Amino acid sequence: MSSSSSIPSQSSNINITSPYYLGSSDNPGQILVTTVFNGIGFSAWKRSMSISLSAKNKLSFFDGTITAPLVNSPTYYGWHRVNSMVISWILNSLHKNIVESVLFVPTSHEIWQELKQECDQSNNALIYQIQQQIYSVAQNSNDFSTYFIKLTKIWDELHVVQDISSCTCGSDAKIEKFLEEQRLIKLLVGLNESYKIIRGQILMMQPLPSLFTAYSLIIQEEHQRTITTSSFVNTEAIAMHVSPNSIKKTLTCTHCKKTGHSKSQCYRLVGFPSNFKFTKAKKEESKSNVHNATSFPFNSEQYQQLLQLLNNNTSQPSTSHVNAFITDNAMNPEDNAFELGSSTEGVAYFHSKGIIHQKSTPYTPQQNGILERKHKHILETARALYFHSGLGIAYWGECVKTAVHLINRIPLKVLHNKSPFEVLHNKPPNLQHLKAFGCLCHVSTSLQVKDKFMPRSTSCIFMRYPYGQKAYKVMDLTTKQITISRNVKFFQNIFPLNSSSIPLSSSPPAYLPISSVDSQFSETSSTPVHISSDSQSSTFP
Repeated sequence: MSSSSSIPSQSSNINITSPYYLGSSDNPGQILVTTVFNGIGFSAWKRSMSISLSAKNKLSFFDGTITAPLVNSPTYYGWHRVNSMVISWILNSLHKNIVESVLFVPTSHEIWQELKQECDQSNNALIYQIQQQIYSVAQNSNDFSTYFIKLTKIWDELHVVQDISSCTCGSDAKIEKFLEEQRLIKLLVGLNESYKIIRGQILMMQPLPSLFTAYSLIIQEEHQRTITTSSFVNTEAIAMHVSPNSIKKTLTCTHCKKTGHSKSQCYRLVGFPSNFKFTKAKKEESKSNVHNATSFPFNSEQYQQLLQLLNNNTSQPSTSHVNAFITDNAMNPEDNAFELGSSTEGVAYFHSKGIIHQKSTPYTPQQNGILERKHKHILETARALYFHSGLGIAYWGECVKTAVHLINRIPLKVLHNKSPFEVLHNKPPNLQHLKAFGCLCHVSTSLQVKDKFMPRSTSCIFMRYPYGQKAYKVMDLTTKQITISRNVKFFQNIFPLNSSSIPLSSSPPAYLPISSVDSQFSETSSTPVHISSDSQSSTFP
């Protein structure tokens, strides 16, 4: 359209089909595209702006088809008005950093040319990125329609970026057919294996169908599969659906006294299935049982020694030496009641820790005599520690762990007067660190929080020997806070929580020099330091 013949005069009426026509809804604040151009994706922004301006019949100002008239021309006012409107629309679709670079460009066509020179230098990197997306896209968990729409969007973007011009030699049809076949092959390659039958049928067609024909065939296959799945009727489910609660209410197990099943189907007799869902109480019990089973405390040499002892137990019916040793952090075999979780989880845990899992028949403790006697030994020792120390029932775990620690260091007759520790490590255990469980002790105050007016020690109760550390686990009598320390002074004849215990001395000293720093002060101090004759200071080397 030329500027001399098509530009109307300022006073004439403008036809609504003319590019110079501005409707009542046209205003400079309009935003024609949904995505603001920020320097990335120029081709997509160009496509969106071209569609929007073409819809408003203003594309001629954008691409330079309508040129600017002379300033003294009577038509200049109409052109300048529409040009300013198009410029405002373009600026609204640009990022503020780009707006500053084109704000003073006089015409919309010049803005377009400048943006094209700055942002449309080369599309090779964008083409590479789009092709990479095409090669990597697959159906995966999406349905076929979502997968096809994703591919179509990428193909359309590639078509706009490449901008293949029409051929004058008559090969357009062949090129288009070649591209169509390439897209069809890519569509079939990305399909899931569940579509392999329909994929093979499409590939066997001669010639290959069009892309949308293949889309229709796959959609029909997907719909047919859905209909077949929904039309499947489970006769057993229908039979049970007649009265789902009437039959269960009539069944009562004579063994566990629960409704919903008979004695022949009771899991407590026939065993729990691998996928059985335990209640919350069972789960909490399982967590408490395996709380401290975090590591297998044997090396390869000790493990081989345990296997050798186990083999000796197979040939001799006497009590096994292996069963006489109890690890602080390892789990013992269970009695087929699955307290530690489902059987699959238990077997997997035992296998990972090198523990041989043996099960007995339910409610037959006579088949598990060795383990039952060892459990009785641990329980009796733990009960003695519990009653003598006066600790609450909340600390029963500390009693059991201390009992196991002591039993592993006590000589046994079945081990020829050797302790389990000595049999396993080939050396006698060191007993110098053993103290009275639950006795009074004073723990040196930490140097980080110690000042001149703070107590040099705090009164605590000895709890147990922490695993893997040369220290003692104690509980503060005032704050009930449990800590681990190596600088501890013990009063093994005083049990603060046991009212029936009678100490041999009247009371512990008010303050005690424990650390080496305190000892230096005590030597130079004029105040005498009282130390009970029954107290004993212990510091691990």
